Amino acid sequence: MESNKVARHPDKDEIIKMLLNGESVKQVDAWLKKKYPKKRRLHISYMTLQKFRSEHLNIKGDLLEDIKLKKKSDDLISSENELKLAVSNSSEYQKKINEIV
Repeated sequence: MESNKVARHPDKDEIIKMLLNGESVKQVDAWLKKKYPKKRRLHISYMTLQKFRSEHLNIKGDLLEDIKLKKKSDDLISSENELKLAVSNSSEYQKKINEIV
C-alpha cells in the first residue's frame, strides 16, 4: 500500500504534523523534494499524501478548510508583525521619532 510510505518515512512525524496543521499535500510534496533533492525514494507524491490524510488522519470537509483558513490567517498576521517590526527598527524611522519627540 502506497500510503505506508508515509508511515515508513524518516520524517513521518513532521509530515503528519504538517498535514494536521493544514499544510496542503502539494506543499508537503514540495517540501520533501526540496529537502531530499537527490533521494527520490524519500519523495512522496501529493496523491499519496492525500490518500494517507483521508484514510488515516480523518480530516475532511469543513474541518480541513477551517484549519487551512486559520493557518493562512496566522501566517498573514505573522508577516504583518514582521513588517511592522522591520519598519520600527529602521534607523530612519527612529530618527523621525526623535525629531518629533
